[in-house]
Amino acid sequence: MVQRRYERTYLFKSLDSGCASFAPLFRNLWICHPGGDVDRESGDYGICDGDFSRVRVDRQAAGAFLRQIDGLGIEIREERVNSIYDMGGYYTAVVNDKMYDGRTVILAAGVSNSREIPGESRLLGKGVSYCATCDGELYRGKRIAVVCTDPGLEEEIEFLADLAAEVFLCTSYKDCGIRRDNVRHTVGYPAEILGEDRATGIACGGETVAADGIFCLRSCVAPAALLPGLKAEGGHIQVDRQQRTNLPGCFAAGDCTGRPYQYAKAVGEGNVALHSVLEYLKKLEV
Repeated sequence: MVQRRYERTYLFKSLDSGCASFAPLFRNLWICHPGGDVDRESGDYGICDGDFSRVRVDRQAAGAFLRQIDGLGIEIREERVNSIYDMGGYYTAVVNDKMYDGRTVILAAGVSNSREIPGESRLLGKGVSYCATCDGELYRGKRIAVVCTDPGLEEEIEFLADLAAEVFLCTSYKDCGIRRDNVRHTVGYPAEILGEDRATGIACGGETVAADGIFCLRSCVAPAALLPGLKAEGGHIQVDRQQRTNLPGCFAAGDCTGRPYQYAKAVGEGNVALHSVLEYLKKLEV
């Protein structure tokens, strides 16, 4: 299903801290919130008070933020974004079986603690995929390898196991709930994804296994892997003073752009990014 929303700006966030910096300036905004918890009934909102060993919940602040967002007609969707593509003049975000189009994108995805597998970026789209429901059908009756770092994504492994003839499963955790005759499980993180022009296998747990396709299932994806062509250095998105990335119409703010990892910096950069988006859209209308 494709939802055409060229006039919209999409804000992709891993947490909803700093949403208030975006909301007052922009009414035509969708927030895709792939992680964290937002309780609209109680207004629960986690805030670190300086002691990183404990997080307090500020219901009053949370309620104010959410009421402001709702009052402006801004929609929050809690979905996991698999990939974003620069279509030349607009962007398409792939969210499982749906696609969202927007003229501009703001990345505020926080910092990914996922370590990229050697060969992963090079072979992305060439046998390596982040989306089970998008690409699983391509490997019906074939051999695949799955890398999973989050037990919450095991439903996607079950989906792939229904399609594939054989599944070699590598998890970074021990207590795996997958029990299938066609799934062979090992605990560990892959050393490499093999292949030159196309993925041909994976090295994990001291063995090399041939595979027609490799699925990397993580709760979050590094921004540079999420959006092909996006420039990053040291795991951080490269931006200028206006929070512009190297891709026209794509902006970034918050922890994903570098240290310090603080709310004050994230909110300030979010404010700058929104002003830059408005200026960019205004120029398109001339």
